[in-house]
Amino acid sequence: MIDLKMNRCMIRWRRVALLLLSLPVMTLSAKEKCRVIITAPEGIKPYELVIEKKGVDPKDSQLRTKLETGVYECEIETDMVELQSVLDFGEVLERGHTGRSVDFFVEDGATVKVYFDGEALTVDSDGPEYMKQKRMQEAGEEWLSNRIAELGLAPDSLTEEQTDRLTGEYNVWKYEYYKENTMLAFLLDLANRLSYFNVMNHSLGSLLDLYHQSYESLYTGYKAHDEIRAPESDTGIQILGRKYRNYTAFNVEGEEVKASDYLAGKPTLVICWATWCLPCRQEAKDLVPLYERYKDRGLNAFSIAREFQSADNFRAAVAEDKNPWPTLLDLDDRFKIFDRHGVTSSALFLIDADGNIAASGYEWDDIEPAMKRIFPD
Repeated sequence: MIDLKMNRCMIRWRRVALLLLSLPVMTLSAKEKCRVIITAPEGIKPYELVIEKKGVDPKDSQLRTKLETGVYECEIETDMVELQSVLDFGEVLERGHTGRSVDFFVEDGATVKVYFDGEALTVDSDGPEYMKQKRMQEAGEEWLSNRIAELGLAPDSLTEEQTDRLTGEYNVWKYEYYKENTMLAFLLDLANRLSYFNVMNHSLGSLLDLYHQSYESLYTGYKAHDEIRAPESDTGIQILGRKYRNYTAFNVEGEEVKASDYLAGKPTLVICWATWCLPCRQEAKDLVPLYERYKDRGLNAFSIAREFQSADNFRAAVAEDKNPWPTLLDLDDRFKIFDRHGVTSSALFLIDADGNIAASGYEWDDIEPAMKRIFPD
């Protein structure tokens, strides 16, 4: 009798185990499907609109249309909720740029409507993630309007200082909203921002702090988590407020060296430039008197040059310009230094004595406030 009970128990447990094992498979096989409707009004003629998956070259997309009939419809199916975009790739190919681009979520059962507002693309959707983001936007607009009224400011004539102040306050409000109203949109948007990192994207540090506080354990299974963690690794990108990440480069003699050897434990100005970019070389020369102003007070400096095919032009430029700091080289993007700095040619990074990025930007004006904090008069 005991053996019979044991056998029945084992059978029941096996059934439960088989059911539990089947659940992840059932979850992973679920699909997200949405319908996208793109409309171009009379008088607006896109070059060629492409629906692209984030991180994938738009030229490889099979979803493309020149909208000859004025309306284009398609269905998109993904394994999970996904951020995609509509882009006028034809204009990119013909003119080198486009302002016609808009993001949307592929989420199950949603109807995504993309249309033109003047020359720009805009989007509307009835998907739940889109609606969460839309409610946040509406709440943000109301908060901003009330804050402007509270400060007694004129909305149509805000000064640059007032705008900067309100932007900072709004960002604090937005981060608190994201904490109290968690949404997948935040996770996907952050992963997308990191994939298109730019030296002027100064909010990434705060967004990453919020991710670790409130989102790191949510939405498990989404590859966006890996896409967020990778840029924070030792080989990741140079984020304002974070440690200046070490990397390998060539020196003038062609030897491999480490950037950390050039920081010297002192505030350091890092100058990115390219030998084939004449304005970049002139900008570096213009920095010399500014650098000299702070050098005797403890400022250190070195530069990184971007060159292709041969280091000969690099060495010739260094010899000709005679800038008063060491110059390193990334040849043929071997070390991905410029990608990690979020720049194609020229940029400036100010590193403090603790090795943290105190300021970054394209011009001296972008780093001068931090320079004055480190070296007060």
